[in-house]
Amino acid sequence: MKATKLRVKIASLREQIKQLFMLLEERQKQVGIAFEASQKANDKAETAQKTVNATQNEMRGMVTDMAGTLATKETTDLLAERISKLENVIASGIGRTSGAISVQQLLLQLVPIIVAVIAMIWSFRNGN
Repeated sequence: MKATKLRVKIASLREQIKQLFMLLEERQKQVGIAFEASQKANDKAETAQKTVNATQNEMRGMVTDMAGTLATKETTDLLAERISKLENVIASGIGRTSGAISVQQLLLQLVPIIVAVIAMIWSFRNGN
């Protein structure tokens, strides 16, 4: 009788072990599937990040290029000083005789300013 009980107990244990191995195999399959899914998600994220980085680098390049076309503070200060001098010449109203000379001087000083302004406007419109 004891041998029969022992055989039944062993058979029961074998069945439990068999079920545990089946459960272990199923869990390993699930882990494998989850790992593959996480790898795919990681690959997609890396690809997306590369795209973002490329876009950001392009934007940085555009900003750098644009900064090269802007007038410096020294240039704008120089232009402001020249305009101020011209305003003073005009405001002083030197008289009729020297008026022709004043107009000529005014035009000679305005031409470089006008050319610089036109060049800046053209540069901004053409994106250079």
